[in-house]
Amino acid sequence: MRVREVVGPSLISLYNLYPTASIVGGPGEGFSSGEAIDVMEQIAGQTLPPGAGYEWTAMSYQEKQVGNQIVYVFGFALLLVYLCLAGQYESWIAPLSVLLAVPLSFARAGRRLGRPRTGQQPLHADRPRAADRPEREKTRSSSWKSLANVA
Repeated sequence: MRVREVVGPSLISLYNLYPTASIVGGPGEGFSSGEAIDVMEQIAGQTLPPGAGYEWTAMSYQEKQVGNQIVYVFGFALLLVYLCLAGQYESWIAPLSVLLAVPLSFARAGRRLGRPRTGQQPLHADRPRAADRPEREKTRSSSWKSLANVA
């Protein structure tokens, strides 16, 4: 028996008992992860030899499984909020005003925060700054003086 040194990979990765090559990547600036997954699938379909395949793991796998279910989750959340408000207000119509007013208020606040305040006075322009205020008088008011004389 002869022993000799050979060079090989330090770690052989397997996925579902098949030898694998891991590819780690991310979307470029301005692209979503869904777009990056679609491009990787196109590239794999064009370049992999017959009999070779690919699988997604971790967050990419979850993203592919979930798909566009956020629309359904958001819809059920709105339904739950509506039913809770209907029970609280004991009315089927009153919760609609709340459900319609909240998005409008967020839109208004977001529009206001996104716009710079050009050419406007600060919110409290009529109040003097702390440095410009006169020193407070050291004497007490008349009600304090009367209380001090009683004691």
